Amino acid sequence: PMTRLVLSFAAITLALVFSVYWIVKNRYKKDGGELAIVREIPETLIFGVMLIAAGYALLIAKLLDPSVAGQDESSYNFVAVLAAVCGLSGVQTILTTFLKRAVAYPDKFVVTNPFGLKKEIPWNAVTEVKTVPLSLRVTFITRNDSVSVNGRGKEYGEFIRVAREKIPPIVGSDVLGRLYKRITKQGIIG
Repeated sequence: PMTRLVLSFAAITLALVFSVYWIVKNRYKKDGGELAIVREIPETLIFGVMLIAAGYALLIAKLLDPSVAGQDESSYNFVAVLAAVCGLSGVQTILTTFLKRAVAYPDKFVVTNPFGLKKEIPWNAVTEVKTVPLSLRVTFITRNDSVSVNGRGKEYGEFIRVAREKIPPIVGSDVLGRLYKRITKQGIIG
């Protein structure tokens, strides 16, 4: 039964080590042509670290006191799986904090997911812009793709301002204008 706990510990540790390597390898480097950069809020990192710590704490608690979560065989499976879910979710959250971003350029915007994969979308390829009431997320739709951007703070407001300038009014300026007003009205920026 202890083997499951050790495997869970190894999975969390390997994912954490790999994420550090992946963050260093894929860290964003400014090229000077950016008009706006939207990143995940730094507080997200705290949540990721707490999830990883919870994963390790579950494993250590079960190792030190086998009666944690019961003493039967299935209790080891439960703790190992729950710890792995916590730890791997924490690693994904850390990747989100450091790698996920949207960068506006004069002719396009580039969205990078938490795993470092990039989507490059020319402003003039956007055929529709959608938002959801009570949400700050905006979805840009092209003929064969869609990508969502969400943020907080001045950098997100700047990204939306650039999008309003670059996307033809008939496609999205009303939606982007309403979103920009909502962002500024809530005191998120300015």
